[in-house]
Amino acid sequence: MILQEVNGSKLVYLDNAATSQKPTAVLRAIQTYYEAYNSNVHRGIHYLSAKATEEYELARKNIASFINALDSSEIDFTRNATEDINLVAYSWGLQNLKAEDEEPNILVSEQWIHGRRFRRTASGRRVVSARTEVGYVLRGAADRGSYDGASP
Repeated sequence: MILQEVNGSKLVYLDNAATSQKPTAVLRAIQTYYEAYNSNVHRGIHYLSAKATEEYELARKNIASFINALDSSEIDFTRNATEDINLVAYSWGLQNLKAEDEEPNILVSEQWIHGRRFRRTASGRRVVSARTEVGYVLRGAADRGSYDGASP
């Protein structure tokens, strides 16, 4: 798909925040999964489930190695950045953030347009708001100057 021409020019797809194009190797791996061992991961004792679990854990191990994680158990798969942020906010955040903490408690780069911000109000009520907190530069690093004055 991404090797095609549109109006006489090579197609360049830039809407990766919404949908990322898949390399051929990924498409083949997905096809193999559906054709050879489509089953629940960690949910069965039969061959297909065992094979799906084995491949899933191998992927976690490979990713852990690639990013130098201490262990593959540090790798969790989620559907998107919003789910990632909410997972941190409602698991770690509920246990570790207090109403009296200085804000902002969790900073989210504006690279994630639909990112969420988690905080506790003075009454202790949880609040999640869609508010951009941190600017970024083209290389993806956070713009430290934009931390100053960030507000809910």
